[in-house]
Amino acid sequence: MFVLEISFIGWLFLGMLCCGIGILFVSPYIDITMTHLYLKLKEIHGIDQPELPPIPEIL
Repeated sequence: MFVLEISFIGWLFLGMLCCGIGILFVSPYIDITMTHLYLKLKEIHGIDQPELPPIPEIL
């Protein structure tokens, strides 16, 4: 995970060169990458979400 985060330094530096506007485009890319890492780690370790109880009907 550390190496993955370090790999974004170049993108963040380029984003800052554009007066910070480029970071608006880089930040969603970083978020999606970290989300995929989280989902992959969950899959590897076999962690599933528990079954949610049914929602009662309100009359």
